[in-house]
Amino acid sequence: MIKFGEKNFLLTDSSGNDIPFNAAELQSELIYCFLSAGMRESSCFAEDIALAVEYAVHEKEHFGGRISEDELADMVVATLESADFHAVAEWFKKRNKRVVEVLFSTSPEGLREVAKRHGLLQAVENESLLNKVCNAFKLIGANQSPSGLIVEMIHFFQSAAGNSSAVTQKSKNPAVHGNYLVEIKEITESLPEVLCDMIEKKVLCVNDVTVYHPSIRLYLDIEEFAKMNKIEPLLTEMLWMPFGAELGQCIDAAIEAVQLCYNNKGGKKQLPVYLTVNRMGVFVEKYFGAATGHGNKLAAFLIENLNANMFYKFYKVRF
Repeated sequence: MIKFGEKNFLLTDSSGNDIPFNAAELQSELIYCFLSAGMRESSCFAEDIALAVEYAVHEKEHFGGRISEDELADMVVATLESADFHAVAEWFKKRNKRVVEVLFSTSPEGLREVAKRHGLLQAVENESLLNKVCNAFKLIGANQSPSGLIVEMIHFFQSAAGNSSAVTQKSKNPAVHGNYLVEIKEITESLPEVLCDMIEKKVLCVNDVTVYHPSIRLYLDIEEFAKMNKIEPLLTEMLWMPFGAELGQCIDAAIEAVQLCYNNKGGKKQLPVYLTVNRMGVFVEKYFGAATGHGNKLAAFLIENLNANMFYKFYKVRF
């Protein structure tokens, strides 16, 4: 079953009130935390973290469509920390009042304790590294620091020494190129010509697959698709059928190419597929004559028709 839209489960606050979850709002919150942590270059992964949390909620055993705000916040923090975004996790905790800030000594002994807590086993016995981190904190006059900042400093000096891969077996973000499982440029030559044309004309955008939430994310500008195919209004559902078939087959080819590349690199699971359709409301009003604000039922039909022409299925669709 395709999940439409953002608001697909409820959050229960401390007063017992239910509010709809919105992945876009969580993404915005995470972007703020990335920027506050001084990690602007990694803020592009905020969407991955938000989707990873949302996906984990849906995959919870016996999930009943409702989760507490506190439980969700704990899942966000755990996801950030498992991705080694410790400084971002600290900011998220502050903004969501999760814990009172705990500061650790920046002496070599304090740094060693933090390294142990976060599984940085190679750093625990590296006296030279710990002394460099300690001296860096001394230069900025910081005798104490949150654990997230200490972890980031350890990663920085380990990377500077050319040994970033040995810091921790879980480390995933020493460099931007190391954050991707599949980059779309790897599969371009294997794509059908019509699909390449759609990508070049920005009718369809296919995201790279990251390590933070391995998934296939597609962005379709359906009005540009109509212009590309010189479609004239007004359409009926019957007239749309051949265009929907062509579009579905192209999207299917894109999904297959990404999935195959992922599998060839050792990936074992079937990647969830997210589709975002831009300007769907404008499209159904202009090309199908739907009344303003009343095109959701028709839009849902178009997506179902699209998926009916595909081997792969959408996990979630937004428009």
